[in-house]
Amino acid sequence: MFDRNGHAKGAIVAPDSRTTPGYARSILAAVGRGSTSLTVVRRAAELAAAFRCSWEAVHVVTPDAFDKNSDFDAAEALTHAAELGATVARIPAASVADGLSSHLEDALVTDIVIGAHRRTGLSARVRPRLPTELIDRGITAAIHLIPSAAQPLPKRGKKPVKSPGSGGAYAKAAGLTVVTAAVAGALSPWLSTGALSLLFLFPVIGAAALFGTRPGLLSAALAVLLTNFLFVTPHFAFRLSAPQSWVLAVVLGLAAAHTGFVTSELRRRVGLSDRNARENASLASFALQLTRVSDWDGTAAIVCSEVSNLMGGLQTVVVRDVDGALKCVAAVPAEPVFSPVDTTALEWAWQQGEEAGSGTKLLADANWQFQPLRTSLGTLAVLGLAAEDGRDPVRADQKVLLATLLAQAALAHERLRLEDDMRASGAAVTSAG
Repeated sequence: MFDRNGHAKGAIVAPDSRTTPGYARSILAAVGRGSTSLTVVRRAAELAAAFRCSWEAVHVVTPDAFDKNSDFDAAEALTHAAELGATVARIPAASVADGLSSHLEDALVTDIVIGAHRRTGLSARVRPRLPTELIDRGITAAIHLIPSAAQPLPKRGKKPVKSPGSGGAYAKAAGLTVVTAAVAGALSPWLSTGALSLLFLFPVIGAAALFGTRPGLLSAALAVLLTNFLFVTPHFAFRLSAPQSWVLAVVLGLAAAHTGFVTSELRRRVGLSDRNARENASLASFALQLTRVSDWDGTAAIVCSEVSNLMGGLQTVVVRDVDGALKCVAAVPAEPVFSPVDTTALEWAWQQGEEAGSGTKLLADANWQFQPLRTSLGTLAVLGLAAEDGRDPVRADQKVLLATLLAQAALAHERLRLEDDMRASGAAVTSAG
């Protein structure tokens, strides 16, 4: 699987890799979407075990993956990496190379594991793009390519530009062009045909920016026809063989295609930034609310309400030990009734400090999923999650978010326990004095 230097077969290795004997190694698994994700994670885990070093798995979220299910495969791979002992992270960036490069600037990584689909024909002679970009950017870590027997996934189609409707977008694009033709007709006594043709850049660029590339191309085609019919001699007759018509068609077509591409990329990047900004703002708000309460019940209520909102309206419950018995201290929307299987899963999560219930490997037949709030003082509470339709409450692409919420909730409970211990110690000192 790996050669005697620790490189995966077929690896591309950067020229100045830090592979000298005795150097502290650190492995990074670059997780993408598709059939190679889990393979990359497993190979990175094996490499880390072979060198007895730490490792992490990261997924770069790019604008072209901005849709509901785009990072499902990557999230599943990140979950598996966490189970194997890796540190996991999601990095928003304009491209995978940008995200990995910025991450590697702050992380000491000696080896990078990247998946690569097997290529056939002429493409098999071309070096993989991502490793080449990383090397060109000066990355000195050893790059391990993990080939996959599966064919690469087809590229996901770009999301259509939102508009009142495809017919409405085309109609508006045509309307802009017709209005421009009317303006050009009014100015024709004072302007030459070439100057009048330039006016049609405005509706073409506007239609491509507002409605997308295809409406922009429609506007360009209509502009060529109107210019040929109204302003090219002889007037009011089509002479499509006229050289100026072909030149105008090329110029307006390129303008529409370029404008549509640029605005589409900007929309996706803005959408990605907005999504990450909303998620980060929600997490910051959650942490701030937890700092404002200093009692167990209030903390549990905030945890339930915020986790329910951020996880898409799930039913939530917080259970902890009260006077030697597990008690539900907060719930959204109402205190649940647990089945025997749910109760068993709850007790396991409390006693063993491991997740159990629906969507997990233990007692998966339960209706609820229970996540222990583990701290340095032990398990202080258990968070329960359930979906109204009985499905697994946590999607694979939500598990990184859930892990962050659990960590913040655990820290809040740990703070409460330490405060209780300090008050008890102070009371004991006072009574002894």
